[in-house]
Amino acid sequence: MDENGIPLDQRNSYYQPNEADPNAATLQQQQQQQFQQLPDNNRYSFHQRSPSLLPDEGFYLYTTAPEYIAYSELNMKEKILENMFGYTVRGKKAAIPDGYMVDYTRFGQPYLLAHTDKTGGGDSNGEPVDPTDILAAEEHQKHNLTMRCTTQQIEEKFGIGIYLYFDFIKFCLLINSILLCGVLINVVPHLYYENDVSLFKDFTSTDMVFVAINLASYIHDDYKQLYYWSTVGTIILSFLMGPIYALKVHHYFKKQKLEDFEDGFTGDDVIRGNERVSSRSRAFRFAVSYSVFIILIGISAICTVYVLKTVNNYQFLANILTTSLVSAIILRVINVIYEFMCLYLTKLEGHRTWTNFRNHNTLKLFVFKVINVLVLYILRDKIFRDITDQVVQAGCPLIDVGSQFFFILLMDLTLQNIWEIVYSVGMARIGRCIGKRGKKSTDSYKPEFDLAEEYLELLYRQFIVYLGIPIYPLVAVFGVLCNLAEFYVDKFRLLKICRRPHRVQGSMKRFLSFYLLIIAVVSVVSYPYGSGWVLVQFGFDRGDLNANCPQLFSNNATLLLGTNQFGGW
Repeated sequence: MDENGIPLDQRNSYYQPNEADPNAATLQQQQQQQFQQLPDNNRYSFHQRSPSLLPDEGFYLYTTAPEYIAYSELNMKEKILENMFGYTVRGKKAAIPDGYMVDYTRFGQPYLLAHTDKTGGGDSNGEPVDPTDILAAEEHQKHNLTMRCTTQQIEEKFGIGIYLYFDFIKFCLLINSILLCGVLINVVPHLYYENDVSLFKDFTSTDMVFVAINLASYIHDDYKQLYYWSTVGTIILSFLMGPIYALKVHHYFKKQKLEDFEDGFTGDDVIRGNERVSSRSRAFRFAVSYSVFIILIGISAICTVYVLKTVNNYQFLANILTTSLVSAIILRVINVIYEFMCLYLTKLEGHRTWTNFRNHNTLKLFVFKVINVLVLYILRDKIFRDITDQVVQAGCPLIDVGSQFFFILLMDLTLQNIWEIVYSVGMARIGRCIGKRGKKSTDSYKPEFDLAEEYLELLYRQFIVYLGIPIYPLVAVFGVLCNLAEFYVDKFRLLKICRRPHRVQGSMKRFLSFYLLIIAVVSVVSYPYGSGWVLVQFGFDRGDLNANCPQLFSNNATLLLGTNQFGGW
């Protein structure tokens, strides 16, 4: 039973009549008329609930827009394009219910505003009213959910969009667990054989973590085939992740008898304040925005070069993970700075529509993080080959690169999650101190729980896992741990810290399918440590790894290992 005494298995069919039923349209019209005929101050008491962002029992007001095309009407080619590539030709918008209008969050996410009267809507000042404000003013925004609540309870309180976000974290956890099982296929035989022949007998615990599990120590042919094909399997799974999740989301909506209004609502998408921005002015704004983008990437690259040169000049630093740790800190700091600036730079660009605003903001932030990582590794490769004098890892960068992946995910597991909580709590307290009493409570000044931004964090982490597995398989463990931590940290932020999010009645399936495909492709083709580059060199004994890491290809592997080929670990 839900809060209104309706069985959960009948709740969605009650709110969303089956269109195949000839009486469905009549029933829906009757429900809408019954709702609209109620006094404004009693509409929500009709359902024994106070007003909400858009109450669950108001979902039957959602109707498909004229251009809406159901998934079942697509042919096989169109379904593949949508599930695999995030591309679709169909409209997936909901018609705006009577008594509501569309507004947008500062991140460009559409939501509904309720009118409180029948003459054009509004409060006593004639302005449209967000039900969130009503709830805040009446202190009805508090909920009784605890950290032990289920995702189904989260769905009932916060809507389908929030439920699907936490469901996606679980899906990433499952995928990373499968990836971990895949890498264990080669890691376990590798460790067993090397210990059996005592090649790791002089290794410290640090060596066992950073060297023994690194590709640089895979020097015998007995398990190279296991490494090669298990890594190929992880690549295939990375490409299947997007389509599998898209089908999973489709099955969810089909099972719940709901329509996936992924594109929001019909109506005007224009950003009113940007209508008068000229094309020339917009071009200049874009130039400024992307100049900042390039400058921050340059700062990150310069800092990395400086760290590598410092390590090269002071030999004692080469053996204590200084390079990897400091580079990971630089990467995280630059990313945090750009996260703060990205939204304001997107506003500066003066987009005509909210759709363009939202797409540019998410794409820009995602591309920045990916390029920042790739520039780091391209520079490291050039530094090792052209600048150092065989001081850092004796020319073979794999151990240092593997430890870099380790520290990036370790910081994501620790500092990133701590930062999210500290930042959210800090913003909430600042809002409580400076917030104006009256119509809006201090909840209006709490940080937003923006789904697009939260999804990007998960996608970025998944990219690091994909990129790191061929060189340092242990990153799969951190992928699992980071997903577990993310689930509970975000659950805590949602329930205890952040402003109650606007209810979303659609998934982000197309968004996720597109970005999951992008990270899978980039992790394969990225130079110089993408899985494609590594496997080709590993399989054909050609390329820079052959020249810089001879222990991977030489028949004298045992001799090389015994002569401290791994740089003094």
